[in-house]
Amino acid sequence: MDEEVKNKTIDSLKLIFAVTVVAMHGFLLESQYNRYILGILTNGLFRSAVPFFFIVSGYLFFKTIKNNTTKKWFSHIIK
Repeated sequence: MDEEVKNKTIDSLKLIFAVTVVAMHGFLLESQYNRYILGILTNGLFRSAVPFFFIVSGYLFFKTIKNNTTKKWFSHIIK
């Protein structure tokens, strides 16, 4: 059985975007001083996290279908 090769670039980006989502939803960056910078971050960079996760999920699921490991994937999801 061949080992699954991890894409470290995608994993790194997933970590960065996950931290930004938690920071945004947890209101960790709210401040009354830097409203302009926080507005740019919240409306610009942070809003790209959800589309990024959508695209990465589709990419990874396509690899699952291509490798004929959908049964393994569904059993992993159910567990």
